[in-house]
Amino acid sequence: MATKTENPFYHQYVFTKEDLNRAKIKWWEYPFLWLKSTKVQISEGFAVFYKRGSDGRVYMMKVEKLH
Repeated sequence: MATKTENPFYHQYVFTKEDLNRAKIKWWEYPFLWLKSTKVQISEGFAVFYKRGSDGRVYMMKVEKLH
């Protein structure tokens, strides 16, 4: 059995701090997102509501579990 230090992903984060800051929705982006249409993707028992920005970024608005 491998220990956690033998794991190649230990302390090698998938996302950097810059990635997390880029993913946050800025205060000035909210009015523009409100005007965009909401799209729904249904997959594996979940409904994912998202909006696509003009720059191609995808903003996930909410996720609902289907019954």
